[in-house]
Amino acid sequence: MTAGADWRDGVTIGAQNLATIQAGSNLFDPVPARWQYNKSRNIETRQTGWEQEKSAFISDTLTVFDTVSLLAGLRYTAYEAKAWNWLSRALTNDYSSDGVTPTFALLVKPDSGSTYYASYIEALGAGTIVGNAYENFGDILPALKSKQYEIGAKWSRASWEANIAIFRLDRGANLVTADNRLVQDGVERFQGVEAAARIRPSEQLSFGASGAFVDGKHHRATNGWLVGKPVHGTARWTGVVDVDYRPAFLPGFGLRGLVRYQGKAAIYNNQARDWTVYTPDVVLANVGGDYRFDAGGRELTLRWQVQNLLDTQYWNSGTATCCYSLSPGQPRTFSLDLSIGL
Repeated sequence: MTAGADWRDGVTIGAQNLATIQAGSNLFDPVPARWQYNKSRNIETRQTGWEQEKSAFISDTLTVFDTVSLLAGLRYTAYEAKAWNWLSRALTNDYSSDGVTPTFALLVKPDSGSTYYASYIEALGAGTIVGNAYENFGDILPALKSKQYEIGAKWSRASWEANIAIFRLDRGANLVTADNRLVQDGVERFQGVEAAARIRPSEQLSFGASGAFVDGKHHRATNGWLVGKPVHGTARWTGVVDVDYRPAFLPGFGLRGLVRYQGKAAIYNNQARDWTVYTPDVVLANVGGDYRFDAGGRELTLRWQVQNLLDTQYWNSGTATCCYSLSPGQPRTFSLDLSIGL
């Protein structure tokens, strides 16, 4: 039997006015950014939001004949949140929510290197304090509940390993209305399959590949037009291939590289024109390595990495659970770090 508790507390601090940037730049045809700053407005920072999450869980696993296991658990989660008006400092919203969510899983292990499973998980996610980009700034949206179903298999052998899973996830949705209000409405459904495998031809060399197909769509919504439209920020196809090499003639030295495919993702559903705007798909490459060595009786690890090796220009569709957003992708980035073992 396993039991535990979690606690999280956070505050939101904002200013009435900092700075704004005028639109006009383009990722593929850059122009200098033009910043405007209004010195006549106060930039004092004040607390505008507060959130607290407390939870406790308990679970137990029953095993039969050393091959079949049933896991069952319960989690109690409580959320509290408050929001204040920046100018008057008046309390504008005071919200609390709690609930109990279950977890069930059935696992079958016919041998030590194989596992087949099915699971059902519910979760309660924190509500959203509406930001100042919306007309209902300061509102606190209710906690979002999600339900996930999954079946899958995992295999592990001396020279290879693999896993595959089929899943469905339903969760509450936050939407932006035509009058620019952020509201909670409807259900987003994500369903698909993901798989990964790795082979090791030798102790020094391994190859890996993984991929996923995710069909993310609005499943229910007050606005019927939105039903069946893609969820913001979800690429239908993604995949990664990588290689890891640790030459025997250079003890402690390793090289790795990967190529990632990121499919197109929706960034805007436009009802007036009955269309959806997508980011283009993109292929990105990373390379890196590490070197482990001893110095003064301590183990040191030197790591280096080059992300976006070809300096490909691309768009990110954002990862928010609501609201359309778009940002330039990461340019070619070099990093170097050193860690020292205690």
